Amino acid sequence: MTPEQFIEWTTSVPWTFAKTMPKDPHWWTTIKTCNHVLWRIVTLYIEQNGQEVTYKGRYYHAYLSGEYRYWTMENDYRDSVLINRALEADCK
Repeated sequence: MTPEQFIEWTTSVPWTFAKTMPKDPHWWTTIKTCNHVLWRIVTLYIEQNGQEVTYKGRYYHAYLSGEYRYWTMENDYRDSVLINRALEADCK
C-alpha cells in the first residue's frame, strides 16, 4: 500500500466520532463496514509505517501521523477490528 492509497482508503470509509471520550476527541471506523482484505492491508500499513508510542503510560500502539494520527485498538494489528484517528493537532 502506498501513502496515497492509504489516504484514499481513509476518505472512503465511514468515521464515527467517539462521543464517550470528549476530552480525547477522535473518530473510529470498524472492520464491519469495510472490505476485510483491504482492512488487513491497512492495519498492516499502520503497523509497518507508524511510530511505536505508549499512550498515557498504559497502551502501546503504532501511530501513523500526518494531518490525522491513526492507530489500531489492539497491540497486534491482526486482531484489530477498530481503527481510530484524531487530528494531529489534538494529540500534542
